[in-house]
Amino acid sequence: AEPEFFLNTYSRKGDLIARINKLTLRGGTELKTGAALNYVQNYMFTRDAGSRKEEGVPQFLILVTGGRSKDDIKAPSDALLRAGVMTIAIGAENAIKLQLQEAALNPSLVYSVKEFHSLPEIQQAVLIPLSTLNGVRIISESPTLKTINENPETQERDIVFLIDDSWRAAASFDSIREFLYSIIKQLNIGEDRTRVAVVQYSEKARVEFPLDTYTDKGDLLAAVQRLRPAGGSAVNTGAAMKHVVEKIFTTAAGSRRADTTPQILVLLTCSKSMDDVKEAADTLKRAAIVTFVIGVPDADRQELQDIAYSPNLLFEAQDFKSLPEIQDQLLQPLTTLIIKIIKMPHGVTEGHKRDIVFLIDGSSHVGIYFYLIRDFIVNLIPHFDIGKDKDQISVVQYSDDTRVEFPLNALTNKADALAAVKMLRQKGGSELRTGAALDFVRKNVFSKSGGGRKHLGSSQIMLLITSRKSQDDVRRPSEQLKQAGVMAFVVGIGDVEGSELRQVAYSPNLSFRVDNYLGLSELDLHMLTVSQHTENIPIPPTIGSGVDRRDIVFLIDGTAKLGKGFQVVRKFMAKIVEGFDVGVGKVQFGVVQFSENPRTEFFLNSHATKKKVLVAIKKLKLKRGKKINIGQALDHVMHQVFTSSAGSRIGNAVPQILVLLTCGKSNDEISQQADKLRELGIVLFGIGLKDADEMVLEPLAYSPALAFPVRTIKGLVNIQHQLQQIIKTVAVEVVERSAGDK
Repeated sequence: AEPEFFLNTYSRKGDLIARINKLTLRGGTELKTGAALNYVQNYMFTRDAGSRKEEGVPQFLILVTGGRSKDDIKAPSDALLRAGVMTIAIGAENAIKLQLQEAALNPSLVYSVKEFHSLPEIQQAVLIPLSTLNGVRIISESPTLKTINENPETQERDIVFLIDDSWRAAASFDSIREFLYSIIKQLNIGEDRTRVAVVQYSEKARVEFPLDTYTDKGDLLAAVQRLRPAGGSAVNTGAAMKHVVEKIFTTAAGSRRADTTPQILVLLTCSKSMDDVKEAADTLKRAAIVTFVIGVPDADRQELQDIAYSPNLLFEAQDFKSLPEIQDQLLQPLTTLIIKIIKMPHGVTEGHKRDIVFLIDGSSHVGIYFYLIRDFIVNLIPHFDIGKDKDQISVVQYSDDTRVEFPLNALTNKADALAAVKMLRQKGGSELRTGAALDFVRKNVFSKSGGGRKHLGSSQIMLLITSRKSQDDVRRPSEQLKQAGVMAFVVGIGDVEGSELRQVAYSPNLSFRVDNYLGLSELDLHMLTVSQHTENIPIPPTIGSGVDRRDIVFLIDGTAKLGKGFQVVRKFMAKIVEGFDVGVGKVQFGVVQFSENPRTEFFLNSHATKKKVLVAIKKLKLKRGKKINIGQALDHVMHQVFTSSAGSRIGNAVPQILVLLTCGKSNDEISQQADKLRELGIVLFGIGLKDADEMVLEPLAYSPALAFPVRTIKGLVNIQHQLQQIIKTVAVEVVERSAGDK
């Protein structure tokens, strides 16, 4: 393999296309796809070659091949997968399907054409995963271990089909039924897999069967074949969507929404609704339900766009008989779209008091586009319940200095707030001092004197909109905002630095970037406008962190039962540590031993370099003791180790990881502690030696897949690499409750 050009060679589409048009055939007698895959991982998906993996940008490889590879492709394909690269495999002529499947992220990303000049026929199909897949996290590659993979075979989904059965649709209902049958046939149906419900509607909605009716695919398909249209002259899509939210996406009807199982609605309609759909569509979004829309003329396109969760989840067919043509396009995101759920702090979603501050870039750099920032705020205000004892809003502009346009307690109704925002005029200024502005807002706007009501139990939320890198430090002011319990959302416009956005945001998941000012109108920040009963919010793709930051604590069984095996445990811990970039602001380690009672060997902030951590581990002596009290040990690490005073960065959305190694069953209660760890977002990995089997480990581990019963001391060597990769890639998205939300 040899490079034609790198990821960072061209920044303009015209130049890139011109270069592609100049490509010539390389030639050669043998095909070594495996070697080529190794090459692109080692030399193309690197920072020097232009990869933005560290910024959280999805990494795609499109493999196009026309023959059988002469070398192994399984190992390099798995290596790409572990590195977070999503491979789409396209085979032509003599390509081997099995090899294509080995190379691809999953079988649904394999495409075949008879000959190369037929490639344009699959262009649209290939574009779909490129626009809908957000990322991949691979936890383990060993078939002997349980794995966590976000793919259509393992991810649970609740899918509700909402079908227009008005007289207009009824005439072609056979085509609708066949289409529905074909889609469901491709799904992985089961009680713990994908559940399906069907609702038909015209003037009113009619439930054919809820989510918990069928767990067997054969029974489900038979029920689909029995579907008949009721007919109706009018279509009330808004009322039908409201019905499925209230009656179908519920625990009583089989929804697993409470377990954060992705909730998906597939709407198929051929008519313009007689009622309003916007409010119902917003309700679906706030309820964490992702809506796919299939429109058949004469559906109203603007209405379909309003309903679809995002533009790329809107599909259109020329007529009902053409539905099979969009089947693959629909199945692709329906089965592979990664839906991330984040639990919002209770203070944001409960009660009626919120203090909301818009901190906006008013520098000259924004120029004539200031009106688009203003319009963005205007469009958000109707979603707030503004009033003296309800929501309060403030707008603050900044550049060289900071200026309050109106404080939190100035406006007591929505009309006045809209009028005030519409009158905003750009502040101007050549510099941009975001750090100073954050300090100002914390001290003067969220304060009691500025109208802030934190002392009365109000949640405090800030939305920062910025167009470029700050000319002063933002780290300390951002940390102080978090410590004050202010939840910061951040929107960056254009080439603003991703690491700075993430640093300011309360959690990296609450940082967003748009390519230009026009992109503000498409940015869905419904997280800011959640209703008081909504807690689970789907998160758009976010920018990942450039520096790996993790807090990792080893909780080690120090009873006499471990004995001479303690030397192997020490080496095991050292090997894990060696695989990380240890340091202040990077990865931190702590160690606790336990038997009847726990003993902290060193805290997360005790050793600031890898060398010091390794020396401390080497000096460890077995604690000894006869009893194993894991519950008491878990209490200890929660209250004494995973705390800010002990060096934990749990309040800054840094992953918190606990590696428990035990030789047997606990003598005390563990269920409450295990649940509390999960609530805090602490990921517990359970490693079992000797008498500690799955029955001991699975109730403790963050998920059953993170339980490793290796039985023998020597077995630690076998799982060291896999465990290290899991710890490096696991990401539990947890937004902590603010200080006022106990």
